[in-house]
Amino acid sequence: TTLVDIFPPGYTATSWTCTPSGGAVCTSGPSGSGNILVALNLPSAGAATFAVTGNVAAGTTGLLTNSATAVVGSPSSDPNTSNNTATLNTPPLSDRIFANGLEGS
Repeated sequence: TTLVDIFPPGYTATSWTCTPSGGAVCTSGPSGSGNILVALNLPSAGAATFAVTGNVAAGTTGLLTNSATAVVGSPSSDPNTSNNTATLNTPPLSDRIFANGLEGS
């Protein structure tokens, strides 16, 4: 299995760590920088959690959308490929200035 996460242009200086559990192994190493293209050994009930840090590029506006996909190759098989992609939508920090409702104060 390979995890693929190509960050959108609004994300810069990204770095990541992979924390396996349940017998999983991050075979490409526990950390890296830039896009994620990591080979994983994921046994049944195993998991790999990725933590990503980075910056939002100056001038970025609007919603930032990022998706990560697990690509399962032979000899492994996946009985449910509909759950292999996760997507996160994040507004840039500059769009959150009034996110706590202070605009009415």
